[in-house]
Amino acid sequence: MESWEHARQAPSSPDRHRLPFLAGQRRGVFTIHDPAGSLPAVSLQELLTLLEGTHPSMEVDYIHGEDAVLRLGTEEGNIGLFSEVIDKHALFPTIRRDGPLPRKSFSLGEAAEKRYYLECRRIA
Repeated sequence: MESWEHARQAPSSPDRHRLPFLAGQRRGVFTIHDPAGSLPAVSLQELLTLLEGTHPSMEVDYIHGEDAVLRLGTEEGNIGLFSEVIDKHALFPTIRRDGPLPRKSFSLGEAAEKRYYLECRRIA
């Protein structure tokens, strides 16, 4: 477990994107060589799109929050994929260079903060 944690935290590079995952008790890191975009989130979305196309019964849910991904990824039949956090100072230069970000790849705040915001909006 400790070696996976270390591998999971290792950053991607421009020529290699790392996508850590856990599926039940299995853990690993998908590596995308020579990625099309500069962000690992782009490679993650390309992987999800490929998997959805080959496994039509697959359901994708975008979860914000490391604890939730760790908990849900260990459940039978699930896989949790991690994407690196985007540096907020790199957001606009990245969009200028690569174009729009993939869906759900950028979010401000922690998952619990968003939950309370959404609950308050529903009440109002």
